[in-house]
Order: sequence, then C-alpha cells, then structure tokens
Amino acid sequence: MQRASKNPKGYAEALSVLVNALEYRTGDFLGEWAGLNNALDHRSGQVFTPYYVSKMIAQSSVGNLKRQEIPLSINEPTCGAGSMVISIFDVLRNLNFSPRDFYIIAQDIDIHCVNMAYIQCTLLDIPAVVLHGDSLTDEIYAKFPTFSYSRNYLMKSR
Repeated sequence: MQRASKNPKGYAEALSVLVNALEYRTGDFLGEWAGLNNALDHRSGQVFTPYYVSKMIAQSSVGNLKRQEIPLSINEPTCGAGSMVISIFDVLRNLNFSPRDFYIIAQDIDIHCVNMAYIQCTLLDIPAVVLHGDSLTDEIYAKFPTFSYSRNYLMKSR
C-alpha cells in the first residue's frame, strides 16, 4: 500500500470514509480507529476514553444545563482525538443549544491527537479552538480554531 503523502487519492478516500462515518453516527471515529490500529503510544500511558463512556460523562455533566450564561465556555485539557468534546457537543445539540451558544477549548500535548480532534471538530461543525500544548505548564505551541468557532466568535469581534 502506498503512503498517503505519495497518494493524494488516498487522502480523499480516507476523508470520504470519515465524513460518511460521522454523518452516519456522531462519535469519536478517529480515536476508535487509532485504538483498533495500535496507533496509540501505550509506553507513555496514552489511552482514549471510549465514546460511550464520554457520552455518559457528558450527559451527567451538562445534561441538565439551562441557558443562563451564553456563550458557555467548556475546557477539555487532555482532549485526545476529541471523544469528550464530541460527546459534549452531541449532548448540547440535543438540548437545543446552537453552535453560537457555546464554544470548547480542547488541548493536547500530542500533535497527532490535536490533528485528529481538529479534523473531527471541523467536520462536525463544533465551535472549538484546538490547542497543541502542555496543560500542566500552560505552554501553548499552536492554536487551531475550527471554522465554526471562527465564524461565530472571531468574526463578532471585528
């Protein structure tokens, strides 16, 4: 099999599979893929929270939330591929919150996790800023705002 960088068609096919999977069922598709394909760094203790666990935590954390302070700001300091971010988005969407009512700051020290979270948040239209950085030292290496975040929050400030 060719490396994806030498096979642009491979990128298009992979993106198509991801888009179809996320349209079929909201979830952490890339995190599940990474876990099943041994793409996690187990030596450093890297494990991803299964989506059904994230969904249960999100439901208990924000499931009874009322529209009081808008926009609501949510922080996920160790986002991995985005399981908690996606599940919180799903719960808020089911509570009839719109992407203009909240935003999520998601952070991870692993650039591969940052990339997975950013791709999934962008495709799901989640208003988020995905940070590549160390949440313990508060050092930020790069910021990646999703299109939804840019549209809803950055454009308002101009």
